[in-house]
Amino acid sequence: MKKRGRKAPKKQIKKNNDNWKVIAIIVLIILIFILIYLSIIKKDNLPLFSPAINLPSSCSTAEISALWDSIFQISSSDISIISDTTSTIKCNSFIANKTINGDIMYILFGYADNHTTNNTDILAMRINATLTFKTLFKNLAVAINNINPISPFETYINNRISFNNRKIGIIDSANASRNFSATFKITQAPLTKTEEFATLLDTSYKFQTSETETNSIYTELGIVFTNKSYEHYRYTNYSTGVCTPSWQEINNNCTPSETYLKWYNDTNKCPNASGMSSNQTIGCDYDSNGIIGNETTINSSFSLAVYINNERLNLSKVYNTTKIVELKEGALGRVKFSYGFSDPLNLIDLEIDKQPSSSGFGFLIVNGIHISKTVTIDRKTTSNQICLRNAEVTSINHLSSNCTSSNEKKFTCPTTSGGYICNLTTDYFILSGITNSAVKELGGSSSCTPTLICGSWSACSTNNTKTRTCNDTNCGTGQSTESTACTQTCASNWTCTDWRDCVNSRHNRTCTDSNNCLNDKIDQQSCTIDEEKSYLPLIIIIIIVIIVIVIISIVVYFLLRKSTSPKMNYTIKPQQNNQFGSLQPQQR
Repeated sequence: MKKRGRKAPKKQIKKNNDNWKVIAIIVLIILIFILIYLSIIKKDNLPLFSPAINLPSSCSTAEISALWDSIFQISSSDISIISDTTSTIKCNSFIANKTINGDIMYILFGYADNHTTNNTDILAMRINATLTFKTLFKNLAVAINNINPISPFETYINNRISFNNRKIGIIDSANASRNFSATFKITQAPLTKTEEFATLLDTSYKFQTSETETNSIYTELGIVFTNKSYEHYRYTNYSTGVCTPSWQEINNNCTPSETYLKWYNDTNKCPNASGMSSNQTIGCDYDSNGIIGNETTINSSFSLAVYINNERLNLSKVYNTTKIVELKEGALGRVKFSYGFSDPLNLIDLEIDKQPSSSGFGFLIVNGIHISKTVTIDRKTTSNQICLRNAEVTSINHLSSNCTSSNEKKFTCPTTSGGYICNLTTDYFILSGITNSAVKELGGSSSCTPTLICGSWSACSTNNTKTRTCNDTNCGTGQSTESTACTQTCASNWTCTDWRDCVNSRHNRTCTDSNNCLNDKIDQQSCTIDEEKSYLPLIIIIIIVIIVIVIISIVVYFLLRKSTSPKMNYTIKPQQNNQFGSLQPQQR
């Protein structure tokens, strides 16, 4: 009789083999997932840029030393620094250096050019050469406030220095990488051998990387020369995008010249920032005597002396009560007014102009004293009429020839009118009650020959004429307009579509001339594909793989649980008193 119970172990082995196959498939899937993940990690962990490298905001030793320590392995202690200190806003450029054992030079160069090429350059190098840095600097002829840009400096280094040879030349990329890391604290990409600098200096190992962020492109260049003892690192930040400046007014302290500088700083540090107000030099009372400036700071076309209560101005006195101030040309009082000195009298902002000796009429312009005053104008003819323009005026040509423009008032002297009092003598007109003012004599000599200063011609109008405005700088006839014939040219007015999708790092748009002067055109510019979009398919694949692994894991779990649960196997054992035997349960 066959014993069926012996076949059970074979089934058990077969089931165990099936389980191992399932486990092997799962392990294979997990390995595939790990490889995909590692490929992403590898892509994300390509040699990235070192922490953002920025030029110091000032040329201080502390900031330049900190930059040095972030780039070089060797300490910044005992470095020598020469910097461009002409800017009060930032450190335009600097050179720091350190010499070891008389022939190994470490050099760090920083240069910012926000007004032309919109870039920031940082150049670091280790050089073994017989030329000392002092000699190098002398040969470069670099003035402390006129450091050359990096490119000429770099070219000079490469062309003029006699580099010492390495004791052991660089034999491969790994060797080059070790030399680079021994000099710089820079995260580097793999260095590859190149003949790029062979003609200039030597064969070398080089890495070059670039990265684009909002409004900027960063590039890094590392070079280790094969035989010459020279390691080189360069970092560049180019501005590309739109940056909105935020201008903050900054006032410097009052100086002994009784002025301070008002300037503006862009807190967003936008390269090539626009919209900045011009710097202003403003008067201030440095010695607190009630006077800003002195007689020589008055902007006048003729010699003036300042009298206060009939005494010549004395800057050793303190003026703090109401007094009569008179500005005299010799013995003649040209301008006279009462001043309370609650605020200092500002002689720096005072501007006074009168007619030249060749003029056929008298005039006087007074700006910078915004209170009621009396002025004296030369009377060069027998005319008894004057024209007043009680407003800020920079040129007498701004007054009309017949005194009919806005803000102008004609007086026939002597007279009192509208708060103004005009008197005259044989040689002068005396006008009181004016504030900001320009006054000129009317009815000048008919023998005066006008001297015209004309502006630029206007654009050609639709009626094929163009005009320009001319000013008489001699006879005071005012402004005149000249016209001439011209031929109108077509001016394009372009309307463009949105930029199309980025393809092969380029995208384009179509532009149409609404004035139909020119045919349609296609503009092109470089672009960068959105990395988040490029990763989307890979992310979807990873999610699907994870879901599949989870499902398979659940299935395997239940299979293993089923295979390990106790089952009853019945075998037939013969019995002495029963010819068929008896059924005996056995666990398997």
